[in-house]
Amino acid sequence: MNRSMQLSYSILGLYIATILVIIAVPGPVVLQVTGAGLSGGPYRAVRTVFGTNAGSLLLILMSALVIKGLMSIDASVLVAVRLLGCLYIGYVGFRLVRQPAPQRAITGAQKSRSGGFSKGFLTSISNPQDIAFFASVFPQFLRVTTSPDHSLFLLTLVWIVLEFLTLMLVYFFIRRVTQPGMHHGLMKIAGAVQLGLAVMGGVASIVELAD
Repeated sequence: MNRSMQLSYSILGLYIATILVIIAVPGPVVLQVTGAGLSGGPYRAVRTVFGTNAGSLLLILMSALVIKGLMSIDASVLVAVRLLGCLYIGYVGFRLVRQPAPQRAITGAQKSRSGGFSKGFLTSISNPQDIAFFASVFPQFLRVTTSPDHSLFLLTLVWIVLEFLTLMLVYFFIRRVTQPGMHHGLMKIAGAVQLGLAVMGGVASIVELAD
């Protein structure tokens, strides 16, 4: 086998386990996709996941540029970006908490405003958890092959595939175990959780900036 294509299965396995935990643990992205699916159906969930995939690709691109020395990001700037992300996530959570119960006559209008590609994208690139992962943890897995370029391609492919499959599986599981009448209440709970995560992340970012 060509040396540049040698693969470390132990590093790959650890990477897969790490990202499954990051993606599946309830957070802004999971809540956004699940909420979109519960209010707009599977098609809406898929569009939202495509948006999160695009956001992940942007974060991976920025991480790759930093790794290759083509771009540098000051630590305080990174913290400030995480703080802005918390503000956006908190705003989305607040909107979910305040969202009134949909009336039959306007169900279609409600569906069209829930989730979608752009909201999935914005939630992904503003998710403090993802920002921290791609800035500090992602580069540690580049030893998965002996070629940095091959490693970047493999790690990116694995992330995108697992992100899509995991988010859709979580959505289908939630939809299966809940009754339609519970969906609005679940979205309010999701909004409250998202708002709480944003507050905790925002406070942590402010403390870090103040140090």
